[in-house]
Amino acid sequence: MSPKKSSAKSEKPNSTSRKRATGPAAGSTPEFSPTLGDIDVHLFAEGRHERIYEKLGSHCLTHEGKRGVSFAVWAPNANRVSVVGNFNRWDSSQHQMRPLGSSGVWETFIPGLRAGELYKYAIRRGHHEFFKADPYASLMEAPPETSSIVFKSTHKFRDRGSVARSDTRTTRCERCVDPVE
Repeated sequence: MSPKKSSAKSEKPNSTSRKRATGPAAGSTPEFSPTLGDIDVHLFAEGRHERIYEKLGSHCLTHEGKRGVSFAVWAPNANRVSVVGNFNRWDSSQHQMRPLGSSGVWETFIPGLRAGELYKYAIRRGHHEFFKADPYASLMEAPPETSSIVFKSTHKFRDRGSVARSDTRTTRCERCVDPVE
């Protein structure tokens, strides 16, 4: 089933027929508490959240005892935001996100989803709905396809020892050069 196109600027999700992992049955998800905390929202609003990439986008995690995927996006002018994908037949009436205060951040947690799912955000403003790729996605389809893909890295970093040794030999200030000087 392909998504509805409601305006000339609307971005139609591609690859809806491409086989990927299928998530939970389509339908409303149970209510979960937000995956972003008040401090995350506060720092984001101030423009001082130094690790916002760990909060916005899609992230595989266990939340309130359930495995699934958290989604968060900044859409300050939206009236409604939903997560759409193969798992809900690109139906924007399902998996609606909630706004977090007046920050412009929308988020939801969908239990049962896994890495490999194709998705986009369905953003409604006024009478127009647009399907947009995730600007914080870690993995995207190759052009001309445009969906984001839920990604979970399995890479094991092995530089912990060398990083610890370098931190004991020099301080941060000694390694940095002030561009003003």
